[in-house]
Amino acid sequence: MDTTLRWTLIERRFRDCAVLRIDAGRLWPVEYRHIDEADAKLDVHTRFDWTQGKASTLRGGDATAQIVNIAWPTWDAMSFQVALMAAAPQRAAGSRETHAVVERGRLKEHQVEFI
Repeated sequence: MDTTLRWTLIERRFRDCAVLRIDAGRLWPVEYRHIDEADAKLDVHTRFDWTQGKASTLRGGDATAQIVNIAWPTWDAMSFQVALMAAAPQRAAGSRETHAVVERGRLKEHQVEFI
């Protein structure tokens, strides 16, 4: 995804890319990149290591990765959107789920309600 945001006097261009693997009918995030053309300190690069059960994230020019423990299903910001689109036709209206998402090197939980 290539996006440009414009406010009065400010323009910000960034790209988001998620690589996913499909195995046995499941989506598995492999890698996520957020590239901010205006400020490299806002760049994010997350890699998922499902064998080790860990996701490592480099932010900006940091040399040290932030590492979080993961279990399937855990998503990055972009693959989370893909996962919700894939799940929606199979969910009943009003059903709720909690999803784990690696955001900027931190593991967060999001509550989702299908309508």
